[in-house]
Amino acid sequence: MLRKKIEEVVAPNNQNKLYGILLFTEKDPTLINMLKNETYYEAINLRSGEELDIFATMLFKGTERYPKPRPGEMSFMLPIWVEPRQNEELFSLFDIKDSRELPRFVLFGVNSTEEGVEYSYYHKAKINTESIETAYKSIEEIITIATDAVKTLEEKGSYNRDQLEKLLSKKLTISKVWTGLKEIIKRLPFGALLGKIF
Repeated sequence: MLRKKIEEVVAPNNQNKLYGILLFTEKDPTLINMLKNETYYEAINLRSGEELDIFATMLFKGTERYPKPRPGEMSFMLPIWVEPRQNEELFSLFDIKDSRELPRFVLFGVNSTEEGVEYSYYHKAKINTESIETAYKSIEEIITIATDAVKTLEEKGSYNRDQLEKLLSKKLTISKVWTGLKEIIKRLPFGALLGKIF
């Protein structure tokens, strides 16, 4: 159902268009409060511009359950993760195992065909939800990478789906490595001070 609604929006548009989707659950109060805040909501809208259309989707959080043994049988009391069926369609689309991986911001491209919409590529990024500000900065960083990639290719006159995917992959990998390095620096002696510098 949710996938169908997304495809109704993306199908008529240019095949080279880049999209983003913010996936979170009702157990993510930081993101819920951020999206309810008009200042942050408008900032995301302005930052994405015409280069990136963004969806925001609240899903259901899975739960741990213990299996019920049959009468007269013994069973190991190991919890089993149960995922709501409503989540499965989008999770399979973007290769997300279950709602424990959320929240995520996913960039994706589509290819409209006679048979429907094909998702030609996607890139998943984690969101830091320590606070509303860190959540916004995580999302803003991804949006900046995406919109800069689109603008760079448009200026070069080489904008197409394949080139966009390659450039996005390169920029997101660099960003991920740099973020990892900053986390390592923070753990070192005087790391907090160095972290502010970088």
